[in-house]
Amino acid sequence: MKVWSHLALALVVSTAALAGTALADNAWEEIVSESEARVGTTPARAADPAAQQAIIGDLLADGLTRDEAVELALRNNSRLQAAFADLGIAAADLEQAGLYTNPTLDFVVRFPGGESGSDLEAEMFFALSDLWLLPLRRELGQARLQQVAAQVVSDVLNTAADARQAHDRCLVLESLVAQMAETATTVEKWRDQVHARYEHGYSSELELSMADAEVAESDVRLAEIRAERELALARLRRLLGLTVEHEVNLYGSVAEAPPALPDLEEVTRRALQERPDLQAARAGVLAADRALLLERRSRWEHVSLGPAYAHEPDGEDLWGVVLEVDLPVFESNRVQQRRAGAELERAERQVERAESMVREQVAMAWEKLALAHRRESAMRERLVPARQRAFEYAEKYWREMQLNMLYLLEAQRDLSDARRQHLEALCEVQRAWAEVEFAAGGKLAVGQPPAEAGD
Repeated sequence: MKVWSHLALALVVSTAALAGTALADNAWEEIVSESEARVGTTPARAADPAAQQAIIGDLLADGLTRDEAVELALRNNSRLQAAFADLGIAAADLEQAGLYTNPTLDFVVRFPGGESGSDLEAEMFFALSDLWLLPLRRELGQARLQQVAAQVVSDVLNTAADARQAHDRCLVLESLVAQMAETATTVEKWRDQVHARYEHGYSSELELSMADAEVAESDVRLAEIRAERELALARLRRLLGLTVEHEVNLYGSVAEAPPALPDLEEVTRRALQERPDLQAARAGVLAADRALLLERRSRWEHVSLGPAYAHEPDGEDLWGVVLEVDLPVFESNRVQQRRAGAELERAERQVERAESMVREQVAMAWEKLALAHRRESAMRERLVPARQRAFEYAEKYWREMQLNMLYLLEAQRDLSDARRQHLEALCEVQRAWAEVEFAAGGKLAVGQPPAEAGD
């Protein structure tokens, strides 16, 4: 009978451990599924160094697209990989929470001083308190694993948004470098023509000086924008977990502005339901509640029961049952219960605070997107075409010697600035859109164009 009871206990212990491992695997599968649905890309744990470098090489080959930048970040970002390790820690804690306390075995052997024989006592203790404590420990471990898993999904969203924004910024700066280089070449040609005209008496010293100054300013602006591009590439490398040895060539162009803005109320509703950091906060409330219940039941934490055996000096064998209880006389667990109750209240207040912050973040991100959308539209439809017409007019009449160089240089500078501002406005739209998606908790569908942004 005793043998069968021990086998049953061993089976329960093994089942609990296997259940903890299965739940950990399920948590990772849910993270992968949630990330695919929210971001469109699957995260992965870092492979061995050789395989990881092969993956990096494949993604960097033929130029790095925006989607490939996100994929690489979700595979190679060091901060995100550390978050994956947090998931492993929580899974190990859950598995540990499902294990029964090891039994203890006590032996007492008495050696007589006279002619009587020795006697032997043996006692085995099983933690009877596991019967009412272990289920709550498992529930607490599951709640903490859910909390960590939700936070990992939030880290995935944040990493994906950072990678998109960094890639967009690098693309914008690449385009600006090309624009500034083209402008610098054009200004140098004009400067040479002004010098040639000056030698024949068709240009003044003022035009000559202005042309030389414009060439110098163009060179400075080109050097500044190249330095900014290198800084942006350094940030992109950090986000993607790359080193300076990895050559990063970008592929693609700055995406056009979405034709429509998402509905603010729908984004807010979705954020309050699906934001993973909110889900993590709510799982924290559940964990705090389980911790409080565990502390309440832990007043009788050390209760053990088991068989006892004694061999008397006269040769008689005695069997019995032994019960060991820690009496809660001086320490009755009331302090721990008060602490756990305060932590539960704090977790509930943190959820309320998180919900308020989510509403604020959604509203701020949406307003930024609306402003960026309106600004990009105005530049694309009105500012850049107007500057282009002014430049064409100035260039035409300068070549016909009806305008001096000052008007042409001013028109060229204004056109260059307008194009730069439009590119930056496009980048700001993409950045704001990424912020709205992050605030909403995942990718958003683009509908039909609205009447006017902000109406």
